[in-house]
Amino acid sequence: MGINKSLVMTVLGEDRPGLVEKLSTVVNKHQGNWLSSHLSSMAGHFGGMVHVLVPTEQVNPLIAALLELEPMGLTVSVKTGVSEETETPLTQASLQVMGNDRPGIINSISQAIASHGINVEELRTEYTSAPMSGTAMFNATARLLLPPHVSTGELRLQLERIASDLMVDIDLD
Repeated sequence: MGINKSLVMTVLGEDRPGLVEKLSTVVNKHQGNWLSSHLSSMAGHFGGMVHVLVPTEQVNPLIAALLELEPMGLTVSVKTGVSEETETPLTQASLQVMGNDRPGIINSISQAIASHGINVEELRTEYTSAPMSGTAMFNATARLLLPPHVSTGELRLQLERIASDLMVDIDLD
């Protein structure tokens, strides 16, 4: 049995039925193992990321086959995955943000996170209308990886100051 290569694909196209099937068929034809994905539809487009393991000898044929999807309206970009091993243990934390929508919420929060050397492993945001008033509401959830030198208490204090300035609720677990 050969060595497998980890690949991460980004995909983007106009939303329509059958896109996941087209992508998964190409991966399967090249003996790929679909490990994980985050795919969604937004504003008439479909996109996301897919992580696959493929036999090394199938990497180039798979990439060529994925490029053939472009005339069908699906653009795929492929990067080689990197090892997920780290030398120092990281602490995982979850962040939730909710409040009236306004420009700059993600920018302010991401600046605070980056200033501590924290990695955002996953970020999901959503714009909704409040049920009774119809007010524009912003919701975000994030999974963070904190290096050992970062205190969650110190980060929490900084985020509370930002929450006060932005008039949003922020919860860090």
